[in-house]
Amino acid sequence: AKEKEKEKIRIKLKSEAPQFCASYGEFRQPFGWACTPVFGFKDSDLIIDGAFTFSRIFQPAREPIPDLIQALYANHPKQKLHEPPAVSKELAKRIGREMGASLTIRSRIVDEDSLEDVIVLDSSLQPIMDCDGEEPDFGDYTDFPIREVFEFAQGPVRSPHMAFMNNLYLYPLSVNLSKLGSARNIAVRVEVRDSDDPDDAPLKCIYARNNKSGWVSEVYTAVRAKEKAPVLTEELKILLPPSLSSKHHLLITYLNLGKMKTREKKPVSVLGYTVLPLYVNGRINLRPEEDEDAKGSKREAKAKGSNSSEEINLPVIAAEIEKGYLNPANQPHYLDGGKPLLHMKYKLMSTIYPEDGVITRLFHSYGKTDAELPSKQVCSILQECRHMSPLLAIQYMPVIIRCLLEIMTMRERSGGLNPPLEAFKCLVIVLHKIKVEMGEKVARTSLLELYVNYIFDQSSGSKKPIFEPLCFNFLLFMMEKKMQSESEDDSIFVNSWFLFDLIIKSMALYLEERRALNLNNRTSLFPDSYSRSLVKLLSFLTQYFKLHLGTSKQEDMKILNRNLAVFIKDLMCVFDRGIVLDMIRTYLTEITDENNFEISTTFKFEFLTIINDHDYYIPLNLPFGYESEMTLAKLSQKHPLAMILLYEVVETLSSGNIAASNHAIGCLYDIMIKQFCFKDYADTDHRDRLAHIFFAILPLLLKQWSSTVRPLTKWLENAKVMEKREFYVLVLAVIKHLREENFKAWLQQENTKTLEEFCDVLCDVIYCFEYSIDHKRQTKTLMSSELALFMTEVGSDEMKELLKGSQDKVRNPGEELERLKQLSMEAALVVLHTLEQMLHVHYDSLQSLGENPLLGKAIKVYEAFMKKDQTEAFHHHLYASLRSFAYRFQVVLFKGDNNFVGRLVRQVLRHCSFHNMSVNTEAATFLFVLLKLNHLQVGTFSRTRIQAITSVSKLVSDRILKEDAMLKLSFARLSDFALYSYSTFFQKDLGYTDHSRKGVSHMHASFTRGVQGLGETLGTILRDTIRVKQMEESADAEMIGDLYFQIAQGYINTPDLRIEWLMHLAEFQAQLEHYPEAGMCMIHVAALIADYLVSLRGVKTINVDAFTRICPSVSEFAGDEEGLCQTHHFSIKGFTSAVERAIEYFRQATLWEFAAVLYNIEISVFEANHEYGRLAATYQKQSEIWHAVERENENRLLGTYFRVGFYGQKFGEELDHSEWIYKEAGLTHLFDLKDRFVEFWSKRLGCEVTVIDASKDVSKLDSLGCFIQITKVEPYLDPEEAEERKTFVAQRTSLRKFVIVTPFSSKGKAQTDDLADQYTKKTILVVKGSFPYMMTRLPVVQRDMIIINPIDNSINALRERCTQFEEQLNIRQYQTLSQILQGTVLVMVSQGPLEICHVFLGNWQQHDPHKISELIHVIRVFVEKCGQLLELNKELTIQQSPPPWTFHFECLAGYQYVKGSMLEFVEAVNFARGGMYDESDPFSESATETTEHDGAYSDDEDGVGSSFNMLSIPVGGSGRDSHPNTPTSARKKRSGSVKAAGGQSPRPTRAKSGSRGESSIESPRRKRPGKPRTGEKKKKLGTPPPPPVDSLPPPDAPPEDSDDEY
Repeated sequence: AKEKEKEKIRIKLKSEAPQFCASYGEFRQPFGWACTPVFGFKDSDLIIDGAFTFSRIFQPAREPIPDLIQALYANHPKQKLHEPPAVSKELAKRIGREMGASLTIRSRIVDEDSLEDVIVLDSSLQPIMDCDGEEPDFGDYTDFPIREVFEFAQGPVRSPHMAFMNNLYLYPLSVNLSKLGSARNIAVRVEVRDSDDPDDAPLKCIYARNNKSGWVSEVYTAVRAKEKAPVLTEELKILLPPSLSSKHHLLITYLNLGKMKTREKKPVSVLGYTVLPLYVNGRINLRPEEDEDAKGSKREAKAKGSNSSEEINLPVIAAEIEKGYLNPANQPHYLDGGKPLLHMKYKLMSTIYPEDGVITRLFHSYGKTDAELPSKQVCSILQECRHMSPLLAIQYMPVIIRCLLEIMTMRERSGGLNPPLEAFKCLVIVLHKIKVEMGEKVARTSLLELYVNYIFDQSSGSKKPIFEPLCFNFLLFMMEKKMQSESEDDSIFVNSWFLFDLIIKSMALYLEERRALNLNNRTSLFPDSYSRSLVKLLSFLTQYFKLHLGTSKQEDMKILNRNLAVFIKDLMCVFDRGIVLDMIRTYLTEITDENNFEISTTFKFEFLTIINDHDYYIPLNLPFGYESEMTLAKLSQKHPLAMILLYEVVETLSSGNIAASNHAIGCLYDIMIKQFCFKDYADTDHRDRLAHIFFAILPLLLKQWSSTVRPLTKWLENAKVMEKREFYVLVLAVIKHLREENFKAWLQQENTKTLEEFCDVLCDVIYCFEYSIDHKRQTKTLMSSELALFMTEVGSDEMKELLKGSQDKVRNPGEELERLKQLSMEAALVVLHTLEQMLHVHYDSLQSLGENPLLGKAIKVYEAFMKKDQTEAFHHHLYASLRSFAYRFQVVLFKGDNNFVGRLVRQVLRHCSFHNMSVNTEAATFLFVLLKLNHLQVGTFSRTRIQAITSVSKLVSDRILKEDAMLKLSFARLSDFALYSYSTFFQKDLGYTDHSRKGVSHMHASFTRGVQGLGETLGTILRDTIRVKQMEESADAEMIGDLYFQIAQGYINTPDLRIEWLMHLAEFQAQLEHYPEAGMCMIHVAALIADYLVSLRGVKTINVDAFTRICPSVSEFAGDEEGLCQTHHFSIKGFTSAVERAIEYFRQATLWEFAAVLYNIEISVFEANHEYGRLAATYQKQSEIWHAVERENENRLLGTYFRVGFYGQKFGEELDHSEWIYKEAGLTHLFDLKDRFVEFWSKRLGCEVTVIDASKDVSKLDSLGCFIQITKVEPYLDPEEAEERKTFVAQRTSLRKFVIVTPFSSKGKAQTDDLADQYTKKTILVVKGSFPYMMTRLPVVQRDMIIINPIDNSINALRERCTQFEEQLNIRQYQTLSQILQGTVLVMVSQGPLEICHVFLGNWQQHDPHKISELIHVIRVFVEKCGQLLELNKELTIQQSPPPWTFHFECLAGYQYVKGSMLEFVEAVNFARGGMYDESDPFSESATETTEHDGAYSDDEDGVGSSFNMLSIPVGGSGRDSHPNTPTSARKKRSGSVKAAGGQSPRPTRAKSGSRGESSIESPRRKRPGKPRTGEKKKKLGTPPPPPVDSLPPPDAPPEDSDDEY
């Protein structure tokens, strides 16, 4: 029953509620509020879908509801948004209590398919879909349209207004009417009016709260009962009129609702009102209480923040609304003294009324003429626009740009003001603000790109099209460069693409209006002034960013460079292409900067990459028709765009900068790959046209290959293989796909030099595409892309498979190797086919038997193929081509004056050592073909034979060939081929004209035997050469040199091989710095060549005998057999080359006299050949070496010689008990040589090696031990040779004999104090040959021995001293002269000469009279030279400072004493031998007389002149009186003075014979010579006999105190 009662009450209340609410009319009162999230944790998760119930409804709050909602969900987890949040006690006090009621709503998701028959309106109630242009009907609920809700973004809105919007969102917050006592239930009414007459109806522009009507004229806020300062929570949305005036305003009226006495409408009274003007001073102004600066700063803050609401505080007028309430003359009564009692917020969302005054003024200037708005004001507005908000600039971007462009087109420069330029500067700043504010990392800002593509349109009312003023003002801007800030200065370059795109689109629209977009002739479509501006603009831009290369602005310059390239590329479609091509060339010229070459090159090729990446690239290069003329000029005319790119690529390569070259190659590579891989160009005809477009790369490359200005040398040397491969693959692609007729036409047109360079290019290509694992692709280069250039069908399965494999992240090594194999094979085949085409085109000109450089280059290409590793399959193609080449050019190969066969044979022999049987067989077969063709042409295969022998030797010495089974097998194959050929021969096989089968059979048999012998010879050479290489690892330098010499001697009948080995020996000696020996090797080489030239070639200008002046044993014979002397050495050029090498070696060895002889040989050759330049240079060099001889003649060290003997079986039969003379460097010490020998032989033999003394008896040595005997030797010249050899070099070259001097005595000692018992043994060693020779050691072939008696020893000692005196007289050096005098005339230092006189002249009867006479003669020379030395010493003493006269006087006194003492002995001998003076003897009376000189010494008792200042001092006296009439007492007195000066007198011992007649000289006292006494007998004269032979020392024993032996 209770439930039924409740139901009745509910029904009753439900029926009465509408009637009760109707009595309130427009007024409402808040009942409660509730909230719930619409989206979950993820934005795509909807919480409200279908029926949804608000289970928690709160009572009306005293705070703004948005603040309460934010507090309610502040700490609620985002993952549990679908659950009600918890309410704390503190928050409950703010929110209010729950009402215990609930509310259920319905919702559904509408997709696009369900919107087909539904009207959709935007937030401004503007129809979006299916309204058919009619105003929407707000009828029943079921017919309500779908209304979009405008979203207030949380952050800044960085998007322009794309649809019309002019809404004002108003949020009344609170009003304080507490001063009005009658106010209880307050309601606020809001109206929009355009007049101040209360009787006029308000504007119907406020959005209705329900869906039943669109707009209403007034709206009321909810009534807050019994509150004088109510808190309002309403949102009012107002549609502002599109055209506002100063009378448009908001009228806010405050109403008071009285008590309701009946069910009638409640009484309403007006408490007051507030007026808010909407449009003041030409713009929307909702904040009248703030000045302009404050408004600007707040607008800036708002622009930088989100779309937050702006607060306004307004006063309340306490009065009834009367007519004219807007009139400022009325004095309204403000409540509470005019304090702001109304607090509101607003949001203006308008696309036509910005709050910013600057933008508003800019909009007002649109369409104004000079009369309406002067230029000065326009410039002022434009300058203010530089400070506009970036966000507002974005939001009003289309209108702002449109206004600026309109100013540029409509305004003109006048009175010093330039509004178009100011507009351009403003545009640059606006673009920069938009770019920075958007913060996009891409080069092109999306909003600006959107504007260019979809918004910009050329205004039909403009005086001129946009492109013209835009370009002109851009040019003025670049000329001024007066931007106000650094960032703005950079912005022009970053956003230059926008300006360029505007220009291009404007040009396109301009042509479209005139229906000229597709015209072919564009020469007069645009004004000439615009064309000039465009060219100047490009030049200014290029120069500007060229100045900033390598600076902080470089990144901005890169952006400008790309933008400029895109602009130029677009110009191709709308502008005169001739002018555009000139602009490109101008840019490339001006951008090049040698100081920043790498950076400028990067810019350049980024520019070219964009230019050439054109959709119509192929049509732009005019690939129509076929030209037989393939010159660069014609290609440049036909394909201008491609020609520019190719020229720049080759120029960059020639710079040598690897990084820049890689940029250039990458640019060309990408462009060609794109074109060749385009599916529509896959057929042969299209590929040929593509190749024709890019063919200029080949002549350009060849033009720069050997250019004297900027050759490609640096790039070729420094670039890596993969870098060069990426370039060459493009060249090969062009060559392969070019039509054969065109390529042959090019080959026919080019000169020989160019084709030679072309062959060099092909060689380098072969080196780069070698089949090697080291050449796998790395990071960038894709083998698949490279192969794509060679494939006929781009879309083939093979290519797809390779592309797939190249893109795999995990590379398969097998697939990678297969790709490498295919690439190497394809590249080699292209090069081989190209070479054969060239040989075919120039076949006739290549048949020359003389100089044939082009054929030599072709052979160089074949050599390159054989030097580098190739695939097995390609070798079959290669040798097929080689056989064809040999048959076509057999006359040139075997009869021409060239070395082509040798070059081919060298590489073929290398292939003969390959373990691949296929390659090995091909190589052996081709070698046999060469032998057979050689025999066919000349009747013998000597040329091929010699070249094969030489090549084997060279290859083994270079460690290329080794003695293995495959090489022997190849040599055996030659014999097998020859035997097979002999067994199946036909007469025509060898081309003999003799029809006698017997003769033909004999010749063929001879050929077969020759081939078999060649195989054996090659094996022998291989063995010898390998032996050398093995010995280099274990033997010393001398043994290696001996082996080289032996091998060279073995080829004495094969001049070509002999020269090769002699040159090897020369190089070997030069590496050891044995330059004399290296020079001797080259002397033999030159002599061999000279014999060939003189004997067989009839050259008469070479003096062959001159070589014997350098090497007496030289004797070379070139032979006269056919086929010998075929190498390039046997020519005048080869001869002079050998002579020059010998000269260089001799100059390094300081053997300048030998070099002079060789210069004379060269001079005769140069004179005969009229080579005057070389002749002059030779004379100059010859003059230099003679000056060197004069300057350093006797200061040269030309070698030291040692005798080395080896004893022991371990040294081997060749060395055991053998003697050698070793030539070492000039300052080599015996100890150094000993250490070197011990170290080497101990290491090699693995046992201890002992160095024995020279006195050791070698016959008693243990044969199992290892002993070395080393003795220093000196060169020995026979008297006749010594008489002939007067010069320093002559005495030290062509040395065959060497001497070992060994002193000994009869008592067994080496040295004795008794000169009468001091013997000397000279052991003369004769070598095989002479030094210097090709080797540094020569064997001893003969030994002679000479015993020198004591008196001869003394004579030789005095002679050596006289020789030293002569040298001092020549060099005139005081220091060395003082030393010589001190050791000669100061008796206390040296008693040698006096001792000799005492021993031999004191006992002269016991010696050979002839020896005594010889001794006296030597003594005379000795004394004479001493006097000359003293005279020289006097001259040099005067020159010293101060003059050391004391030493000179001591030497003078000593000389007088020595001379006087020796005089006594000589006079006694002369008296005893016959009493007669020898008039020629200096000791005779007449000879010793001296002429008095001025200032001579006085006869004082000291024997020293009293005048020390006299400069003329007689030193030539003999110790006697200065005048023959001087009394004897005076002479005796002087003799005493000499004694005092000299220190002591000689005291010769008496003879032990008792006979007076046999008595020896007792004292040095002078006696008058007379006849012997009567009865005195003469003793038989003679020398004492030498000691017995058994008592002699060993032949090589040096003195005991000598340090020159071990």
